[in-house]
Amino acid sequence: MFKSKHIYIDIMKVIDLCCGIGGFATALAPECTPVFACDIDPICRDVYEANFGLKPAGDIFDVVVSDMPDADILTCGAPCQPYSTAGLRRGSKDSRCRVFTKIMDIVEAKQPAIVILENVVNLKKIEDGSIFIGIKEAFEGMGYHVQHHVLNTRDFGLAQNRNRLYIVATKTAKDLKIEHNEKQVNLEDVVDLSLRDYLDNDKFTLFNSYQVKTSTSGLRFCGYNNTTQIRKGIKKDKLMHSRSHQVTSRAYHVAGISPTLTTSGNVIIYDGRGFRYLTIEELYAIQGFPPTFKRCGNITKSKHQIGNSVSPKVVRA
Repeated sequence: MFKSKHIYIDIMKVIDLCCGIGGFATALAPECTPVFACDIDPICRDVYEANFGLKPAGDIFDVVVSDMPDADILTCGAPCQPYSTAGLRRGSKDSRCRVFTKIMDIVEAKQPAIVILENVVNLKKIEDGSIFIGIKEAFEGMGYHVQHHVLNTRDFGLAQNRNRLYIVATKTAKDLKIEHNEKQVNLEDVVDLSLRDYLDNDKFTLFNSYQVKTSTSGLRFCGYNNTTQIRKGIKKDKLMHSRSHQVTSRAYHVAGISPTLTTSGNVIIYDGRGFRYLTIEELYAIQGFPPTFKRCGNITKSKHQIGNSVSPKVVRA
Protein backbone atom coordinates (compact mmCIF):
# COMPACT_ATOMS: atom_id res chain seq x y z
CA MET A 1 0.00 0.00 0.00
CA PHE A 2 1.16 3.56 -0.72
CA LYS A 3 0.19 6.54 1.44
CA SER A 4 -0.59 9.69 -0.55
CA LYS A 5 -2.11 12.75 1.14
CA HIS A 6 -3.33 10.53 3.98
CA ILE A 7 -5.16 8.21 1.58
CA TYR A 8 -3.92 4.64 1.16
CA ILE A 9 -3.99 3.30 -2.38
CA ASP A 10 -2.85 0.03 -3.90
CA ILE A 11 0.52 0.13 -5.61
CA MET A 12 0.00 -0.28 -9.35
CA LYS A 13 1.78 -3.08 -11.21
CA VAL A 14 3.93 -2.37 -14.26
CA ILE A 15 5.12 -4.43 -17.22
CA ASP A 16 8.32 -2.71 -18.38
CA LEU A 17 9.32 -3.79 -21.90
CA CYS A 18 12.68 -2.89 -23.47
CA CYS A 19 13.27 -1.51 -20.00
CA GLY A 20 16.90 -0.43 -20.34
CA ILE A 21 18.28 0.67 -16.98
CA GLY A 22 14.83 1.60 -15.67
CA GLY A 23 13.89 5.10 -16.76
CA PHE A 24 10.18 4.29 -16.67
CA ALA A 25 10.42 2.43 -13.35
CA THR A 26 12.31 5.36 -11.82
CA ALA A 27 9.64 7.77 -13.02
CA LEU A 28 6.66 5.75 -11.75
CA ALA A 29 8.01 4.91 -8.29
CA PRO A 30 6.83 4.71 -5.56
CA GLU A 31 3.18 4.52 -6.66
CA CYS A 32 4.01 1.77 -9.14
CA THR A 33 6.28 -1.26 -9.05
CA PRO A 34 7.52 -3.46 -11.92
CA VAL A 35 6.28 -7.05 -11.86
CA PHE A 36 7.85 -7.98 -15.20
CA ALA A 37 10.63 -6.41 -17.26
CA CYS A 38 12.74 -7.41 -20.23
CA ASP A 39 15.74 -6.09 -22.11
CA ILE A 40 18.18 -7.58 -24.58
CA ASP A 41 21.23 -5.96 -22.91
CA PRO A 42 22.60 -8.08 -20.01
CA ILE A 43 24.32 -5.12 -18.32
CA CYS A 44 21.08 -3.12 -18.43
CA ARG A 45 19.40 -6.07 -16.76
CA ASP A 46 22.01 -5.98 -14.00
CA VAL A 47 21.47 -2.25 -13.44
CA TYR A 48 17.70 -2.74 -13.37
CA GLU A 49 17.93 -5.53 -10.80
CA ALA A 50 20.30 -3.48 -8.62
CA ASN A 51 17.80 -0.62 -8.49
CA PHE A 52 14.42 -2.36 -8.47
CA GLY A 53 15.08 -5.86 -7.13
CA LEU A 54 13.63 -7.50 -10.24
CA LYS A 55 15.76 -9.41 -12.75
CA PRO A 56 14.47 -8.61 -16.25
CA ALA A 57 14.02 -11.30 -18.85
CA GLY A 58 16.10 -11.12 -22.04
CA ASP A 59 15.04 -10.54 -25.65
CA ILE A 60 11.40 -9.45 -25.93
CA PHE A 61 10.90 -11.91 -28.80
CA ASP A 62 11.74 -14.78 -26.45
CA VAL A 63 9.09 -13.73 -23.92
CA VAL A 64 6.18 -16.17 -23.59
CA VAL A 65 3.13 -13.96 -23.19
CA SER A 66 1.09 -16.53 -21.29
CA ASP A 67 3.81 -16.72 -18.64
CA MET A 68 3.72 -12.98 -17.93
CA PRO A 69 1.83 -11.54 -14.94
CA ASP A 70 -1.05 -9.12 -15.33
CA ALA A 71 -0.40 -5.43 -14.76
CA ASP A 72 -2.13 -2.05 -14.59
CA ILE A 73 0.43 -0.21 -16.72
CA LEU A 74 2.62 -1.25 -19.62
CA THR A 75 5.63 0.83 -20.65
CA CYS A 76 8.12 0.43 -23.46
CA GLY A 77 11.07 2.34 -24.86
CA ALA A 78 11.36 0.35 -28.09
CA PRO A 79 14.60 0.59 -30.12
CA CYS A 80 14.70 3.89 -32.00
CA GLN A 81 17.37 3.00 -34.58
CA PRO A 82 14.85 2.09 -37.34
CA TYR A 83 13.39 5.62 -37.20
CA SER A 84 16.05 7.94 -35.79
CA THR A 85 17.45 10.67 -38.05
CA ALA A 86 20.85 9.73 -36.59
CA GLY A 87 20.50 6.18 -37.94
CA LEU A 88 19.83 4.50 -41.28
CA ARG A 89 16.06 5.07 -41.03
CA ARG A 90 15.22 1.68 -42.53
CA GLY A 91 11.80 1.69 -40.84
CA SER A 92 9.85 -1.51 -41.37
CA LYS A 93 12.86 -3.02 -43.20
CA ASP A 94 14.71 -3.08 -39.86
CA SER A 95 13.94 -6.23 -37.86
CA ARG A 96 13.78 -4.16 -34.66
CA CYS A 97 10.59 -2.56 -35.97
CA ARG A 98 8.85 -5.86 -35.20
CA VAL A 99 9.05 -4.99 -31.51
CA PHE A 100 5.78 -3.09 -31.92
CA THR A 101 4.04 -6.23 -33.14
CA LYS A 102 5.18 -8.07 -30.01
CA ILE A 103 4.06 -5.15 -27.84
CA MET A 104 0.57 -5.33 -29.32
CA ASP A 105 0.41 -9.08 -28.71
CA ILE A 106 1.24 -8.48 -25.04
CA VAL A 107 -1.22 -5.57 -24.73
CA GLU A 108 -3.99 -7.66 -26.27
CA ALA A 109 -3.32 -10.52 -23.84
CA LYS A 110 -2.82 -8.47 -20.67
CA GLN A 111 -5.17 -5.53 -21.30
CA PRO A 112 -3.37 -2.99 -19.06
CA ALA A 113 -5.36 0.13 -18.21
CA ILE A 114 -2.56 2.41 -19.40
CA VAL A 115 0.18 1.98 -22.02
CA ILE A 116 3.05 4.46 -22.39
CA LEU A 117 5.46 4.22 -25.32
CA GLU A 118 8.47 6.48 -25.94
CA ASN A 119 10.46 6.88 -29.13
CA VAL A 120 12.08 9.43 -31.43
CA VAL A 121 9.86 12.07 -33.05
CA ASN A 122 10.70 10.77 -36.53
CA LEU A 123 8.56 7.70 -35.82
CA LYS A 124 5.59 9.91 -36.75
CA LYS A 125 7.06 10.74 -40.16
CA ILE A 126 8.95 7.70 -41.43
CA GLU A 127 7.32 5.84 -44.33
CA ASP A 128 4.78 8.67 -44.64
CA GLY A 129 3.63 8.05 -41.08
CA SER A 130 2.36 4.55 -41.84
CA ILE A 131 4.14 2.90 -38.88
CA PHE A 132 2.79 5.48 -36.42
CA ILE A 133 -0.71 5.22 -37.88
CA GLY A 134 -0.52 1.43 -37.65
CA ILE A 135 0.36 1.62 -33.95
CA LYS A 136 -2.51 4.03 -33.27
CA GLU A 137 -5.03 1.92 -35.17
CA ALA A 138 -3.89 -1.27 -33.41
CA PHE A 139 -4.57 0.34 -30.02
CA GLU A 140 -7.95 1.68 -31.14
CA GLY A 141 -8.87 -1.76 -32.45
CA MET A 142 -8.38 -3.08 -28.91
CA GLY A 143 -10.64 -0.40 -27.42
CA TYR A 144 -7.97 2.08 -26.30
CA HIS A 145 -8.13 5.86 -26.52
CA VAL A 146 -4.84 7.09 -27.97
CA GLN A 147 -3.06 10.41 -27.71
CA HIS A 148 0.49 11.46 -28.37
CA HIS A 149 2.74 14.28 -27.23
CA VAL A 150 6.14 15.56 -28.36
CA LEU A 151 7.93 16.57 -25.16
CA ASN A 152 11.36 18.11 -24.61
CA THR A 153 13.42 17.49 -21.49
CA ARG A 154 14.41 21.18 -21.34
CA ASP A 155 10.78 21.99 -20.41
CA PHE A 156 10.94 19.78 -17.32
CA GLY A 157 13.84 21.23 -15.37
CA LEU A 158 16.57 19.33 -17.21
CA ALA A 159 19.50 20.99 -18.97
CA GLN A 160 19.19 18.95 -22.15
CA ASN A 161 17.58 19.51 -25.55
CA ARG A 162 15.87 16.14 -26.08
CA ASN A 163 12.65 15.93 -28.09
CA ARG A 164 10.82 12.64 -27.82
CA LEU A 165 7.45 11.23 -28.87
CA TYR A 166 5.22 9.80 -26.14
CA ILE A 167 2.24 7.66 -27.14
CA VAL A 168 -0.28 7.11 -24.36
CA ALA A 169 -3.15 4.64 -24.69
CA THR A 170 -5.82 4.42 -21.99
CA LYS A 171 -8.94 2.40 -21.42
CA THR A 172 -10.90 5.52 -20.53
CA ALA A 173 -10.89 8.71 -22.58
CA LYS A 174 -8.98 11.40 -20.73
CA ASP A 175 -6.89 14.32 -21.94
CA LEU A 176 -3.51 14.38 -20.26
CA LYS A 177 -2.67 17.57 -18.42
CA ILE A 178 1.09 17.77 -18.58
CA GLU A 179 2.52 20.45 -16.31
CA HIS A 180 5.63 22.28 -17.49
CA ASN A 181 6.11 24.00 -14.17
CA GLU A 182 9.79 23.28 -13.76
CA LYS A 183 12.20 26.21 -13.80
CA GLN A 184 14.35 26.40 -16.93
CA VAL A 185 17.89 25.36 -16.01
CA ASN A 186 21.21 25.59 -17.82
CA LEU A 187 24.31 23.44 -17.54
CA GLU A 188 25.89 25.89 -15.11
CA ASP A 189 23.05 25.10 -12.70
CA VAL A 190 23.84 21.39 -12.58
CA VAL A 191 27.49 20.75 -13.49
CA ASP A 192 30.38 20.91 -11.04
CA LEU A 193 32.02 24.23 -11.90
CA SER A 194 34.93 23.46 -9.56
CA LEU A 195 36.20 20.64 -11.80
CA ARG A 196 39.40 21.39 -13.70
CA ASP A 197 39.76 18.16 -15.67
CA TYR A 198 40.32 20.15 -18.83
CA LEU A 199 41.21 18.97 -22.30
CA ASP A 200 44.05 20.62 -24.23
CA ASN A 201 42.71 24.12 -24.94
CA ASP A 202 45.18 24.48 -27.83
CA LYS A 203 43.23 21.83 -29.73
CA PHE A 204 40.06 23.93 -29.62
CA THR A 205 38.79 26.98 -31.44
CA LEU A 206 36.73 29.23 -29.18
CA PHE A 207 34.39 31.65 -30.92
CA ASN A 208 34.43 35.34 -30.09
CA SER A 209 31.59 36.39 -27.81
CA TYR A 210 29.70 38.11 -30.64
CA GLN A 211 29.64 34.81 -32.58
CA VAL A 212 28.07 32.91 -29.68
CA LYS A 213 24.31 33.06 -29.44
CA THR A 214 21.85 30.95 -27.52
CA SER A 215 19.69 29.10 -30.04
CA THR A 216 15.94 28.77 -29.74
CA SER A 217 16.53 25.25 -28.40
CA GLY A 218 18.68 26.60 -25.57
CA LEU A 219 22.01 25.37 -26.94
CA ARG A 220 24.97 27.73 -26.80
CA PHE A 221 27.47 26.39 -29.34
CA CYS A 222 30.74 28.17 -28.58
CA GLY A 223 33.60 26.29 -30.25
CA TYR A 224 34.94 23.08 -31.67
CA ASN A 225 37.78 20.59 -31.52
CA ASN A 226 40.25 21.28 -34.33
CA THR A 227 41.52 17.71 -34.40
CA THR A 228 38.21 16.02 -35.22
CA GLN A 229 36.74 15.57 -38.64
CA ILE A 230 34.53 18.20 -40.22
CA ARG A 231 31.44 17.08 -42.09
CA LYS A 232 32.01 16.14 -45.72
CA GLY A 233 31.72 18.97 -48.22
CA ILE A 234 32.62 21.72 -45.75
CA LYS A 235 35.68 23.77 -46.70
CA LYS A 236 38.25 24.14 -43.95
CA ASP A 237 38.72 27.86 -44.60
CA LYS A 238 35.01 28.57 -44.15
CA LEU A 239 33.62 29.93 -40.86
CA MET A 240 32.46 26.81 -39.04
CA HIS A 241 29.03 26.69 -37.48
CA SER A 242 27.46 23.92 -35.44
CA ARG A 243 26.07 21.94 -38.34
CA SER A 244 29.47 21.96 -40.06
CA HIS A 245 31.05 19.85 -37.32
CA GLN A 246 30.66 16.28 -36.25
CA VAL A 247 28.59 16.11 -33.08
CA THR A 248 31.49 14.81 -31.01
CA SER A 249 33.67 17.83 -31.90
CA ARG A 250 31.23 20.56 -30.86
CA ALA A 251 31.64 22.44 -27.57
CA TYR A 252 28.77 23.99 -25.63
CA HIS A 253 28.94 26.84 -23.13
CA VAL A 254 27.59 26.11 -19.66
CA ALA A 255 25.35 29.18 -19.98
CA GLY A 256 23.18 27.04 -22.28
CA ILE A 257 21.95 23.46 -22.21
CA SER A 258 23.35 20.16 -23.42
CA PRO A 259 22.53 18.69 -26.82
CA THR A 260 20.63 15.39 -26.88
CA LEU A 261 22.65 12.78 -25.02
CA THR A 262 23.65 9.96 -27.35
CA THR A 263 25.04 6.52 -26.65
CA SER A 264 28.59 7.91 -26.84
CA GLY A 265 27.89 10.28 -23.94
CA ASN A 266 30.79 12.49 -25.05
CA VAL A 267 29.51 16.03 -24.61
CA ILE A 268 32.15 18.77 -24.50
CA ILE A 269 31.39 21.83 -22.39
CA TYR A 270 33.19 25.15 -21.87
CA ASP A 271 32.96 26.89 -18.49
CA GLY A 272 34.77 30.14 -19.28
CA ARG A 273 38.19 28.70 -18.44
CA GLY A 274 38.56 25.46 -20.33
CA PHE A 275 36.95 22.61 -22.25
CA ARG A 276 36.06 19.27 -20.67
CA TYR A 277 33.68 16.35 -21.03
CA LEU A 278 30.57 16.02 -18.92
CA THR A 279 31.19 13.52 -16.12
CA ILE A 280 29.16 10.35 -15.73
CA GLU A 281 27.42 11.83 -12.66
CA GLU A 282 26.47 14.93 -14.67
CA LEU A 283 25.14 12.82 -17.52
CA TYR A 284 22.84 10.90 -15.15
CA ALA A 285 21.59 14.19 -13.67
CA ILE A 286 20.99 15.78 -17.08
CA GLN A 287 18.96 12.74 -18.13
CA GLY A 288 16.86 13.11 -14.97
CA PHE A 289 18.02 10.24 -12.75
CA PRO A 290 18.31 10.80 -8.98
CA PRO A 291 21.79 10.82 -7.36
CA THR A 292 20.86 7.63 -5.48
CA PHE A 293 20.54 5.64 -8.72
CA LYS A 294 22.90 2.65 -8.76
CA ARG A 295 24.95 1.94 -11.86
CA CYS A 296 26.80 -1.17 -13.05
CA GLY A 297 29.48 -1.65 -15.66
CA ASN A 298 32.25 0.67 -16.78
CA ILE A 299 31.82 4.32 -17.72
CA THR A 300 31.56 3.60 -21.45
CA LYS A 301 28.71 1.15 -20.84
CA SER A 302 27.01 3.59 -18.47
CA LYS A 303 27.16 6.39 -21.07
CA HIS A 304 25.59 4.06 -23.62
CA GLN A 305 22.80 3.17 -21.18
CA ILE A 306 22.06 6.82 -20.37
CA GLY A 307 21.85 7.79 -24.03
CA ASN A 308 19.35 5.00 -24.66
CA SER A 309 17.18 5.76 -21.63
CA VAL A 310 13.97 7.70 -21.28
CA SER A 311 14.08 10.83 -19.11
CA PRO A 312 12.35 9.90 -15.83
CA LYS A 313 11.28 13.47 -15.01
CA VAL A 314 9.44 13.77 -18.33
CA VAL A 315 7.66 10.43 -17.86
CA ARG A 316 6.77 11.47 -14.31
CA ALA A 317 5.08 14.63 -15.55
